[in-house]
Amino acid sequence: MSRQKRIRKINIANITSLRIAVALFLVSALALVLIAGLFWLEPVYGQPGNLSPQLAQPESQLPEEIKAALKAAEDNLKLPEGEKYDEALGPALASDLNRIMNECLQANKASSLQTFTILARISLEGKVEKIYFWPETSISSCLKSALPGIQFPVPPGPSWWTKIDISFEVQAPNPEDFQSNGAIVYGSEAAVLVSSPEGWVIDNVSGVNQGLHCVMYPEGSSWGKGNEVMYINISLCEPGEAIEDSIAGDVGKFKEKYPEAITNELEPVTTVSGQKVLIRTFSGGSYNNYEAVGYARFKNSLICYVLTSRDKKGFEANLDNFRRMIAGSIIMEMEKKEK
Repeated sequence: MSRQKRIRKINIANITSLRIAVALFLVSALALVLIAGLFWLEPVYGQPGNLSPQLAQPESQLPEEIKAALKAAEDNLKLPEGEKYDEALGPALASDLNRIMNECLQANKASSLQTFTILARISLEGKVEKIYFWPETSISSCLKSALPGIQFPVPPGPSWWTKIDISFEVQAPNPEDFQSNGAIVYGSEAAVLVSSPEGWVIDNVSGVNQGLHCVMYPEGSSWGKGNEVMYINISLCEPGEAIEDSIAGDVGKFKEKYPEAITNELEPVTTVSGQKVLIRTFSGGSYNNYEAVGYARFKNSLICYVLTSRDKKGFEANLDNFRRMIAGSIIMEMEKKEK
């Protein structure tokens, strides 16, 4: 059963391995318990007097205490010793910050890719005396309780204000690295962080000519020749369209084309981020494949997870893998960037 019409409804950008650019964080790779080999943190050093996008707004909109902390941090960055301290933060904080970010994901507290800024006042003992996050996001709220326990490098002076900008960016991978175990597929307002089941790989190249930017198949197989494959796509719903309407529309079209085919309802699956995914199967009659489709609604977007097999044996053997893939995924909000 083809999902191509849903993909063409909006301009879906390419699926990529997710690379997160986090200001002042410098590590080669962050291994997540849920999604191994997915995150890389790269340094994005700010320049004195260059306001973070999330702070570049009329000053009247910023709380007075944040304006004062920001000015102190910017003034420190202008000093030679401040610039040196700024450069030392990434390597010094990487291990603890990686651990906390991982814990936030596992605790189901990370559901947004919105950027934010950390303003921290550090004592001569390297302890956090005061900390502000702006704006408050799901991830920053999770970090807020844990960050004061981190040991910072000893600053050049007492009560030293420093600024850390956190931003998330999706970048294209090298062509030779098109297979991976984790990736993010994104639409206009929603993104799905996903890892492949054990023994499967994610491919962001082979399905592109069919409008599919996130396909999966068993190791040693391929998108074109695999007996079983999976994929994900995101579409915008019609105004007033409920998830039940989307499912009913798909079932109706399927039965119209394959009158003798059978559709069944399976137990729903809940994602790491808490969304309930409704599952339907399509098979029988003159339809030669066996297919399961998971439907999830996020704001005005419909996320579809699909498993397709050429035969019943392969379908039944991989249905649990399909459910595990859905259960391990995280549906997030894409930040809307100013053009």
